[in-house]
Amino acid sequence: MKNIILVKQKYPIREWLIYFLFENSKNIYRVFAKRNYEPWTLTVNNLLAFEENTLGKDLGLFLNKHNFNLEPKFEKHDIHHLLTGYEPNVIGEVCVSVFNLANGKRKLYTSVAAFFGVLIMFEEYKTFIEAYKRGKNARSYAKWKFEHLLNENTQELKKYIFKKENNLEVMI
Repeated sequence: MKNIILVKQKYPIREWLIYFLFENSKNIYRVFAKRNYEPWTLTVNNLLAFEENTLGKDLGLFLNKHNFNLEPKFEKHDIHHLLTGYEPNVIGEVCVSVFNLANGKRKLYTSVAAFFGVLIMFEEYKTFIEAYKRGKNARSYAKWKFEHLLNENTQELKKYIFKKENNLEVMI
């Protein structure tokens, strides 16, 4: 993915391998699995025109900060980084995949990315276990239509996703 940062690599060869696998598999996935998916018609400039603190504006700022563009048919991906807080680097990509898998996104691409990412970057297993736990404990956003939520407040969405459920107590 061109939306992955490859700087300050801790494991340069393996990080490059993950980058290579993502970059060369996404077009296959885009053609076969997302063939009926309509890409968004928005640009980064359109996103930057949204009101302050909205998901749309914050996505535009995120993309600008990292010098990214919206990836056709993968527009939601950078929203996952934005909402979960994982950086758009190789470790962060694996964390997003692991988080999403635990959060209910049962797509082959997500499963394979999580599996190979954890396998290749095995020294980071504690980071990935934490991402899995966070995804499992968060409210599922796997089926959300993020293009319809671009006017929503980003912080409120995060609060909703990561709200801890209160333990039910028996009232006497």
